[in-house]
Amino acid sequence: MARSPRDDETHKQLEFLTKALGRLDATETVLPVLFAAIDQNSDDDLRKHALTAVAMIAGRAFEQQAPLDDPAVVRRMIAVSEGEDVLSRHQAAFILGLMTTTESRARLLVLLHDGDLMTRANAAVGLARQHSTDGLPVFEEVFADAAARPLDPSAADSESLAQEYFERSVLYSNCLKAVELLQPELAPDDRRRIVTVLETVAATSGDARIQVDTKQTIYRLAGE
Repeated sequence: MARSPRDDETHKQLEFLTKALGRLDATETVLPVLFAAIDQNSDDDLRKHALTAVAMIAGRAFEQQAPLDDPAVVRRMIAVSEGEDVLSRHQAAFILGLMTTTESRARLLVLLHDGDLMTRANAAVGLARQHSTDGLPVFEEVFADAAARPLDPSAADSESLAQEYFERSVLYSNCLKAVELLQPELAPDDRRRIVTVLETVAATSGDARIQVDTKQTIYRLAGE
């Protein structure tokens, strides 16, 4: 953190080190270092990598059914989610979605109305993990966009369009998985409405993986 300015090699080392910290479960030692990095508001690169590491730790804890629900950690992530930086907000929304406290859930409900779609989607996915359908309108927004603007990698003929396609396809896939998690909670009308939109996506997407995943979701939703 202290080395500035950073050359390309130092940037690579920074990314490697933060990911290495994200693979450690010694939270009492690791998290204070990562929080110190997150607090460097003028250093976007450092904050991004540190939040990625926290997400790795929170994800592993959630999978182990021991969510990272420490009140101090929750408060930190809520504070980040209230900031102006869009990337930090959507990373914080993802992390809050891996926590199960009343405070984290309340913040996710607020983030469903954020101005950034990725932040809204991450909040909706986090709520879906807790079997809440509150984020369903966000999922439908993502699916409607995929139907209106087909997910076709062959149309991404520039670096910027390729990056946009990657982000859209990841967002869409995450929302598909979340809707499958919500399957038991969805009303018949909700399922029919979603299936109708997904059928358009499956028919128009130029991405074979997207087509297969979408058809599987349609089958599962229609089969109940």
